[in-house]
Amino acid sequence: MKNPLRLSVYAIDALIRKLSRVEEFTDDADCILRFSLVTSPTRAKVSDGIEVEAGQPLVELHLWNEHIPVMPPEGPDLEWGEKFLKKLRYSLHLLADYIRQEPRLREAEFLKGEMAFPKVKEKQFEELINRLGFVLDSREPKGIWEHFAEFWENFYSWALIWAFNPASLKKKSLLGMRRYRLWMCKEELLRRYGREGAPSVQGRNQHIESITRIPARGGETK
Repeated sequence: MKNPLRLSVYAIDALIRKLSRVEEFTDDADCILRFSLVTSPTRAKVSDGIEVEAGQPLVELHLWNEHIPVMPPEGPDLEWGEKFLKKLRYSLHLLADYIRQEPRLREAEFLKGEMAFPKVKEKQFEELINRLGFVLDSREPKGIWEHFAEFWENFYSWALIWAFNPASLKKKSLLGMRRYRLWMCKEELLRRYGREGAPSVQGRNQHIESITRIPARGGETK
C-alpha cells in the first residue's frame, strides 16, 4: 500500500500543474521536461543577452518528476548524474524541435526555469548549467516577504523530491537550499539543440548516446 502522504503530494502536484497549465510536449519516456507558456510579471535584466519586459511571453520549464531516473538508496552518484544529464540534453533537443514547429511559442524569446539547490554548491551548479547553455540568476531574495515565499517554494520542492525520489535528500538540508532561476534565449536553444526532425524510434537510443555525451570543460559535444 502506498504511503498516504506521498499520494497527497502526487495529488497536490497534479492540481498545481493543471492550474499552471503545464504541458507535455512529447510522450517520450526519456523526456524529463515539461513546459508552460507564461508572461513575465515584471521587467528583468538577467545578463547582457537576456532582458525581459513585463508582459513578455516566456517558456517556463518544469521537471517531469515521474521520468527522472531513480537514485540509488545511498544518494546520487556519478552513474546517476551522467544518466540525468543525458536525459536532460535529450529533452532539450526534443524541446527545440517542438518550439520550432509550434506557432503558439513563436513570440516567446526566452526560456525560464527554477531549481532548489544547496547554496554551498552554487559554483559547481553554475558551471554545469552554463555548459548546458543556461544563464544563472542567483540574486538573493530581498525583504521578509521574498524570504518567506522562497522558504515555502523550497518546502514544496522538498516535498516533491521526498515523494518522487527520496534518496535525493541525502546530505541536503531544507534551510540550506536556495532557489535559482535559469534562463536561456530561444535562439541559443535552437543553436545548441535544434536539428532537422526528431529521431526515429528505432534509432532513438543511438541518438540519445550521440547527443548527450558530456563535453570537456569549455568544449562542444562531439
